Amino acid sequence: MSKPWLAKVDVSQCASMSEAARLIHKAWIDHKVVHISRPQYAPTAEAMRAFYDELCNAVGTLHALAEDAHIGDRMSGEQRPGTIWMEVRFEQNFQDAYRHSANAQPLHTDGSYVSAFPGATLMYCVANAAIGGETTFLNSDDIMDLIARRDPELFQFMTNEIVPHARSGDFRAMKIADKSDGDWLMNWNYYCVDKSITGDKRALVERLFDLLTKDAEVQALIEPVKMAPGDAVVWKDDRLLHGRNGFTANYDGERFLVKCAIEVQPEKSFGRALEMA
Repeated sequence: MSKPWLAKVDVSQCASMSEAARLIHKAWIDHKVVHISRPQYAPTAEAMRAFYDELCNAVGTLHALAEDAHIGDRMSGEQRPGTIWMEVRFEQNFQDAYRHSANAQPLHTDGSYVSAFPGATLMYCVANAAIGGETTFLNSDDIMDLIARRDPELFQFMTNEIVPHARSGDFRAMKIADKSDGDWLMNWNYYCVDKSITGDKRALVERLFDLLTKDAEVQALIEPVKMAPGDAVVWKDDRLLHGRNGFTANYDGERFLVKCAIEVQPEKSFGRALEMA
């Protein structure tokens, strides 16, 4: 059952990029996740990249925050090649990064350690034949309501303590949860919580991780989205947590998504006709 904070937008009948962008912008106003659908659309990977390059520029501004787990050390800045698009592609012989493994990925925010993160992520699907592998979303308001009711000590920690995150040469220190204009904003990635967090605070970090990964009531709040080739999801990174269900794949690239960081802006003028080949 779909959640009220998630919208699905079919752009297959749009005559131009500006029309597609208008539909996305309209859904973006009142939703935290927009599932962009193009039924029966199966282009080449190159055509797909060109389409989403153009659509993203119609919707907002792209930021060069891609990381490449094949190069450098993850805690240095060496994994940032200065590019926009980042592959999330299954590779049988490279299981040391969530982006390339078949493991379930714990709930997190992409901008947890990036102080200048633009606030949204867009991810499109090249291939998704693997069994499982749904992208998962958990509304910030839902999880904070649950924690306030179930674990007041953890709630106080999340809403009062500054928790630093670090990775890829980036560092960000802020509360895990903070309320703004009536909405809960999140900043969380268990594997990037800085090593300076120790003792009782580290124990609370572990408690939050366990709650998000093992608790049945939390799992019931999570919405899975499995994209078809050509589909995309764009989400407000700090207004929910996202992750991935584990999956079974038999060959490299059986699950293949591509993502970028984007600042969604008011509609731009963009009139080239959509190519629906």
